[in-house]
Amino acid sequence: MMSAINLALAAIMLSIGFFIGFVTNSLVSGAKIIELDEELADLRAQIARSQKDGGRSSL
Repeated sequence: MMSAINLALAAIMLSIGFFIGFVTNSLVSGAKIIELDEELADLRAQIARSQKDGGRSSL
């Protein structure tokens, strides 16, 4: 009887651990996407300035 309770608690703790890992991974991935999106916006702005200058300024 006690081993069944221990097994159930172990399964619950394992599933909570997987959930926390999944949430953490999702947050890190979201932060990387936001960072890449900001870099892309910066590059687009540089390209637009370069085209406005007639292509003289370098990236």
